[in-house]
Order: sequence, then C-alpha cells, then structure tokens
Amino acid sequence: MPTVYLSSNPSISAYCPPLKPKQQEVSKAYFAKREEDAQYKTAIKDHTTKAGETLSKIAKKYNVDTKDVKRTKTTKYLQVGEIVKVTAKEKTGVKVKFTKLDKATVGEDVYIVIETLHLEEETVIVNVLQGQEDVLSKKDALVTVQQDNQDVTQIKTTVGNYCNQQHVTNKDEFVNWAIAKVKLQPKAEAKQNAWKDGLECAGEKKAFLYLLVDVHSENSIPNFKSQYILYKGYKGGKDDSNVPNHFLNEEGAWFEVTNIKWYNPVKNPQLRGHYSIWAPERSIHSKNIKGRSKGKHDGLDLYAPEGTPLYATVDGEIYDPYISGSYGNTLTIKGKYNNKTYYFFYAHLRDKVTYKSKDKVKAGDVIGYSGKTGKSAKNLKANQVHLHFEIRTEGTRTGNRVNPVSVVSELKRDLITNPKKEDQI
Repeated sequence: MPTVYLSSNPSISAYCPPLKPKQQEVSKAYFAKREEDAQYKTAIKDHTTKAGETLSKIAKKYNVDTKDVKRTKTTKYLQVGEIVKVTAKEKTGVKVKFTKLDKATVGEDVYIVIETLHLEEETVIVNVLQGQEDVLSKKDALVTVQQDNQDVTQIKTTVGNYCNQQHVTNKDEFVNWAIAKVKLQPKAEAKQNAWKDGLECAGEKKAFLYLLVDVHSENSIPNFKSQYILYKGYKGGKDDSNVPNHFLNEEGAWFEVTNIKWYNPVKNPQLRGHYSIWAPERSIHSKNIKGRSKGKHDGLDLYAPEGTPLYATVDGEIYDPYISGSYGNTLTIKGKYNNKTYYFFYAHLRDKVTYKSKDKVKAGDVIGYSGKTGKSAKNLKANQVHLHFEIRTEGTRTGNRVNPVSVVSELKRDLITNPKKEDQI
C-alpha cells in the first residue's frame, strides 16, 4: 500500500489504499444535428361552462378531442355554469438527442459536440479547419463560421453548458458534454461569396473539415499543463495528422460541407423596374404601369418571356396544384432549404399543371413554363410577362409568406449580381 506523508511535517505518515486518479479526457468531437421529442404530462382541468359553449367548442379551446371533455351532470343538455372535466396534455419540455453528421449544406445550423470525462464546467475552445485540400480555405487553415450570429474562427463553449437548458428534460445526459451551435457560413457577404466560389471551382475536391479541440483546465489542477488531458482524436494508421487534439482529421472521417442544392426558379432572374419585389405594404406595381390597383404583394415578380422554362428550386414533392382566378395555373413544391421546410409557390404558368399532389421532383427539374394566365396577368404585354414566385412556411393557399430574398441567399446573390438598369432590389 502507498504511504502518504504530511507535507508540513514529513515525519508524519500513514498508509492508504491505492490511489485511482481520474484521467481528464476529451473522448470525441464531431458535428451533429439536434433532434427533439416533446414531452407531456396529463392534467385534468375544471372548466366552467359559459353561455353559447358546447363540448366541441370547449375541446377546441383547450386543443383536445371532444372525447377528452367530460360532463359532471346527467341533464340532457349542457348547462351554463356546469363544471366539465377537460383532460389535456401539458408540454413539460423536450427530450434532446444529438446525432453525428457526416455532411451538411452551406448555411445549415449544426452543433459541435465535445464529449469529455472529468472536465465539468471547464472552458472548451474549438477551431474548425480545412481538411485534405484547399476549398473553403487553405489546407489546415482556419475556417470562419457563425456563432451567436457573429463570424468566428474560435468557438467557445463550456462542459455541461446544456445542463442549463431548463426545457430539456434529459439535460443530465450532457453533464460531460460541451455543445456549441454554429452556422456553416460566414456572415460577411464577401466571405460567403468566397465559399461559393471555392465550392464551384473545387471540381472533384471536397470541402472537408475537421476540429481542433483545446480544453483549459487551469482552475482545476495546480500548475496545470495541457498535456495532463488525454485527447483521443489521434488514432494512428491512416490519420492525416498525428496531433492528438485533432478530431475527424482522418481519411474517411472528415466532415463534408456541400453547396446549397438550390436552383433559381428562372435562370438569370431579373426583377423588372415596373414590378415590385416583396412589398406587403407597397403597391403591387409601380407608377410605371397606369391603371393598376394598389395592395399587397407577397412575392417576387421575376421577368421571364413567355415559354421560359421554370425550375424546381429544391428536392421535394408537389403540393396542391390548382387553377386560381387571379394567378392562373399554379404549382407548389414542398421541400427543405437550409434544413427548414418551405412551400415554394409558382403562378401564371403557361400550361395546365399535369403533376399531382405528392409527385416527387428534383432540384433543377423543369416543372413548367412562364405564361400570363390568370386575371392579374392576362393583359400583360410581351415584355411584362413574369413568374410570380412566393415562399411560404405553411401549406395553405393563403400561406404564411416570407421574403424570398431574405430566405434564399442564392436568389439574393443572383438578383444583385445580374442587374439591369431598370431593376430594383
């Protein structure tokens, strides 16, 4: 058994069981997506019936089925003042899971997960670096991403930081994890363009990334040195680097960034001077066209001579194609952009849509041709024919429109870099 001596008086000693030191360790580091599963508890509430209420109206008020509303009286009809028992689910939080990612698209929100042991509440600094070959940056150079809406090359987080997320019901599972949310895209437009150019010019090269992890534990051990931490990033064999705190820097283990799989609905899109862009509070048309009514305009009018091919913007499925009195032949694609589901709406198509709901389309597929169908477009001159294009967050015919130029960075870039004199942005 080892002998322990009193530091102030070495003559005093005692025997003790063998020591079992806790090795501080960074076990894994990787990019991940966050998934959540809502957690509920059942609660029974008393509701006092008011005049004009029915069981179905009460159920709708509490967002439950009618069967979850029970009467307490045996009279034939529901009475004013009667107490009914409403069985409702109350959300208690979400159960969170982080799943390792091998790739993601430019502009996507992802999480960097650092799994550790015996490093609770320690600061973790992470750099994202370019792997294998030059694409987004020079090989082994820093790559700029966004954290908290700011451009960073040094990502800071803390071990156990997710334990502060009160709405997460399984937060204790992450007591030894440091987790940071980042956007895979610089905020500065010039840097965004450099990324796009790098990906477009890469050819067969891939935009592989890896992680450099540095844990500072100077507050937990006197005379701390970084070598006291065991980094398990280096495995040997086919590794591209023998640096222990490099993670994913290995053949077959890199994290890949791919370009946004987006096609503009019209090639070389142009905004004409006599059409408004997204302008819910402005006139539909500018004063250049006389006699036009004023009102909301919840989309983009993209100049497209009649018969111009129109393209599926993203991979997705056809949603509710229909003929509108004002929009004429319409088509909607339900799909994802930047990891969010949107509904991409096309109006004034030349031909009746032959797609059916749930038909699959791929980004870049020709899904129709520009026309001037519908009441609001039938009297247009040849040089005024356009595609009316909207992006919605809800799958309804009135939608919940969002500004297409703000949502789609590719569309914004092309509209700005391909202007005409009369264009307005």
